[in-house]
Amino acid sequence: RSIAVECSKMGAQVIITARNEHRLQETLSMMEGEGHTVIVADVSNEEQIIALVEQTPQLDGVVHCAGISRRVLAQSARKSDIDEVFNPNTYGPILLQRHLLKKKRLKKQMELLPKHKK
Repeated sequence: RSIAVECSKMGAQVIITARNEHRLQETLSMMEGEGHTVIVADVSNEEQIIALVEQTPQLDGVVHCAGISRRVLAQSARKSDIDEVFNPNTYGPILLQRHLLKKKRLKKQMELLPKHKK
């Protein structure tokens, strides 16, 4: 949330995404400027990642900060406990980045640098 708000204060048009639409709207209400976009999606679900990427214009940058935390003693942890944390925290951002790159949604860094005259 704070990254989105601070980027908006610097003049960026920001696309925010998460599973919880209510919290997204709260974040949007804290942001400055115009042209921000809210897209509800769960990055632990590849179908929703693909739908998210389809709705996304070309981007100057991405901040991967989705995630959850859960404490479970290692001796009691089940695979489902690990998956519950691993999927949105690790697997989701990797898949999202892969789909963004495949669909050429990220501007090349050289395009973002100011042009200098010789």
